[in-house]
Amino acid sequence: MLLYDLVFSFGLLLAILLFIGFLFALSRSAETPKMKTVWVIIALCVPIVGPICHFIVYRGQRS
Repeated sequence: MLLYDLVFSFGLLLAILLFIGFLFALSRSAETPKMKTVWVIIALCVPIVGPICHFIVYRGQRS
């Protein structure tokens, strides 16, 4: 049970850090407020996949 708790805690911590990084990157982006709201809703509905998709899309537009 200890291994399960450690893996779950690590996954939860990773998800929280990913979401915080997502919010920071979103606040610094040049997207419209409406698109920022859409991204936050997506990230809240799909917690891990939403921020990862934003990083993929945003990095692609940035270069």
